[in-house]
Formats: sequence, C-alpha cells, structure tokens
Amino acid sequence: MNQSNALQQVVSEHFSRAAAQYDTAAQLQLKVIKKLANQLLPEFKMMQANKNLHILDVGCGTANLLQFLPSPFAYTGVDIAEGMLAFSAEKFSYLAADNQLAWQLADAQNLPFEENQFDFVFSSLAWQWCDLEQVLAQSYRVLKPGGTLIFSTLLDGTLCELNQAFKQLDNQIHINQFIDSQALEQAINSQDWHQVNAQVLTEKTHYDSVYQLLKELKSIGANTVSKNNQLYKRQPLTKNRLARLELAYPRQSNPVQTIASWQVAYCQLRKS
Repeated sequence: MNQSNALQQVVSEHFSRAAAQYDTAAQLQLKVIKKLANQLLPEFKMMQANKNLHILDVGCGTANLLQFLPSPFAYTGVDIAEGMLAFSAEKFSYLAADNQLAWQLADAQNLPFEENQFDFVFSSLAWQWCDLEQVLAQSYRVLKPGGTLIFSTLLDGTLCELNQAFKQLDNQIHINQFIDSQALEQAINSQDWHQVNAQVLTEKTHYDSVYQLLKELKSIGANTVSKNNQLYKRQPLTKNRLARLELAYPRQSNPVQTIASWQVAYCQLRKS
C-alpha cells in the first residue's frame, strides 16, 4: 500500500470510529456547514420550484446538510468512512418518505458517477484530506452544465496557536499541512468554471484547555497528520509533554481560555 492510500485508510478508520460522537464535538464543522448551507439555499429553493433537484454531498460525514434542505429532493451522500455512512443513513431515515436518499462508499478523488448527473455538488471541511485539483475535477465532471459546486476547506494558518505551542517542544510535524490561498486559486483555475466566488474567513473555537482541544480533534476523527498527502507519524503525547504544551500555548486576551483559529475557505463555483 502506498503512502497516499495509507493516509486515506487511516482517515477512513478515524472518521468511522468518530461517527457516534461527531455531532456533539464538531463545533467548527457545524458552524461552517451552516454558513455554507446558507450560501446554497437561495439558489436551491429557486430552482426547486421547477424540478426535483439532485445534490451530491461529498465527504458527507454525519450528513448535517440534510437539516437545511427543504423537501422534496434527491440526495446522495458520499464518504470514505463506512461508519459515517451507516450512522447518517439511520440518523436521517425519517426523511426517506419524502425524498430520495442514497449513500455511497467512495473516494472524493474518484467519484463512481456518470458525467453531468447532479444539479449541485456540496462539500464541507472534507477536502483538506484530498488532492484539491482532483476533487474539483471530479466535481466538475459530475455536475450538470450550469450546475453549482459549493464547498469549504481549511487553509494554511489553521491551528496556528497549537502549531506554535508544539514548536516549543520539538521540531516534528504535529499539525496537518494545509494548502495556502495561492494553491487554492490554482486548483480552482484548473477547471473552466463559468463563475467563481471565494472568500477566506478566520473562524475561532474555544476550549477550557489544550487537552480539550486535542480531545475534540480526536473525537471528530481529525487527529490525522499528513504532509504532501502522505501519512505522518507523531511522537506520543505523554502527560509531561501535555503539561509543557499547555504552558507553551499562546493566550492573549484571556489567560484561562484556549482559543483555536481556523482559516476556512468558502467557495461557490458554477460550471459552464
């Protein structure tokens, strides 16, 4: 198994294990998906008056997008984590009476769908684990002409406080390596999008301690560290190292509270 496949397998295993407790721990993910859904809904509702829309949710996780979609619709949730799909199918089974729901175990970088199949492709905070050019190419391929892709992903500078604290301990990589804004722009420009709207916002989450931050990352399955799409193994965090990390964590306005920063790109692209 090559390193890229090994990374995908580890990410899949981590998110499968995290499915049951994901919604109670994913404060950033729930905040971002709500903002992203608000970008989707005006166009979705307008088009829904004329036809039954088919939306593809790539890296659907616990499928929280379904909380926001007005019936009726056709929805296909895709994820590499089988545990997430099983959890989501049960969680939203009550919607099956009025809508067409389908669940597909698949890699976002190799979608098992025909061309020009979906009115919308949606993805929230899943593609930082992927080659962005590949997933954008796949999304473009399966979108109908005039279809819309709406996605969010994390950029360089995410968890900068945690990264700074770890640097006081050693020179190892402890934070997932995220692309920068220039790489995001290049990936978007690799396809001939008719219309592009992208913005980067700094989102903040709050914790009582660094330990609580690390616990949340593990609880949502986001404790994998990768560099150049390859798995990176870290030194175990002992009690002594955790205590040092707590002391090293930068705290400015409130010395008690631990604040984590996330650079989130919100993107809306229309296919020609």
